[in-house]
Parts: sequence; C-alpha cells; structure tokens
Amino acid sequence: MIAIAVLTAAVSIWLVNRQAVGLLGNKAIVAAVPFIEELIKTSTAVLFQVPLIALHGLFGILEALFDLLHGGLILPAVSGCLGHWLFGFTTGILIKRLGFWPAWFFTSLVHVSWNAFVVQCIAARLDKNLFVKRRRHER
Repeated sequence: MIAIAVLTAAVSIWLVNRQAVGLLGNKAIVAAVPFIEELIKTSTAVLFQVPLIALHGLFGILEALFDLLHGGLILPAVSGCLGHWLFGFTTGILIKRLGFWPAWFFTSLVHVSWNAFVVQCIAARLDKNLFVKRRRHER
C-alpha cells in the first residue's frame, strides 16, 4: 500500500508543481511548491493510512532520483531527500499535537525555509540569480 501511496503523491505533486512553476517561474520553488508538496504528501498518507514519515521520506528518494536523472546537482538532490524525511518527522509530531492544518502549515514554512536556503546556496555557487527570468538569448 505504501508504494501506491508514494506513487500517487509523487505523480500528483509533479502535475501540480509543473503548473505552479509555469505560472510563477522559479519563485514557485519557494512560494508555492512547499505548500503543495506538504499538503499532498500528508493528505495522501492520511487517506491511504500509511506512516507519514515513510511516505515523506520515500517521496524524497523518488524526487532526488528524478532530479538526478534530469541533470540535477547531487548536493541539492541529497539535501532534498534528507529534507523530506525531516518534513515527515516534523509533520508526524505536530499532527498528533496540533492537528492536520497547523501541522501542514508549520511544516510548509519549514520547507519554505529549507528551499530558500538551498536555492540561495545553488545561486551563490552558480553566481546567478535564479529568480530573475532571462531572455532566451541570455540562457
């Protein structure tokens, strides 16, 4: 059941994130993607009645593999994978204490902070502002 839940979450997230990035560009990585991912992962775990941390962590592994297979850098892929385990752990603790929505919101803010940090590290390493749209001839 966990495999079906993880694949359901991963495909749903991929479809919704594509739309978010299409609308917002790279800003979506910090502004929308964390909220989308945390809502879908947590909802899927609850609906399929599978452990939160397992779904979050296995999603992180899938995301890292997807990123690496599509030319992603190893450090962001590995840190993202570890981050999803952390988000699952955080959600698991908070959902028991505060309920679904506060746990989702707080974990999403942690995810926003994580993504902002990783994006800034990548931008500094590449010496680029990843949030500025470039014209085609500048790419």
